[in-house]
Amino acid sequence: MNRRYFLNAAGAAVMAIMAGCGQSESKFVGYWQDPGEAKFPGLTHIRPNGDSFIISMTGWEGPEKGYETFELLATSDGSNNILKISSGTSKTMTLIYEETTDQLMIPGEKGRAKRISKENYQAALDRGKAEYELEKAKQKENQKNK
Repeated sequence: MNRRYFLNAAGAAVMAIMAGCGQSESKFVGYWQDPGEAKFPGLTHIRPNGDSFIISMTGWEGPEKGYETFELLATSDGSNNILKISSGTSKTMTLIYEETTDQLMIPGEKGRAKRISKENYQAALDRGKAEYELEKAKQKENQKNK
C-alpha cells in the first residue's frame, strides 16, 4: 500500500516538474503564419522535442511544386524569448518571440509570423494542395492535347 502511494506521489512530482520546466518555452509551440502573402502564406509548426524543438517550415514553391516543408532543430538559448535554429551548416538563425504581439520575428528581416489555429494552418495547406493538383491536371491536359 505504501509503495502505491509513493509511486503516485513520485509520478505527480515528476509531472509537476515537467510542466514547470516546459512552461516558459511553451510560448513557441504552435502554428504560425507569415501574413505577408495572403493566398499562400509561409507556415511554421513548432513542437517540443525533449529539451529542444522541431520546427517545420513550409513555403509555397509555386503551382508546379506546391508547398514544400523542411524540418529544423531549435534550442532555447537560455533566454525565454529566443530560439536558435540549426540548419545543419555553420549558420544559425534566431527566432524572437514578442510577448506583447504574440508574434515571432527574425532579427534583421521584416518578416513576422502570427500565431494561428491548427485549423487555419491545415486550411492553408489544403488550399496549396488544391492549387497544386489543379496545375498538375492542367499540365496533363496540355500534354494530352499536343
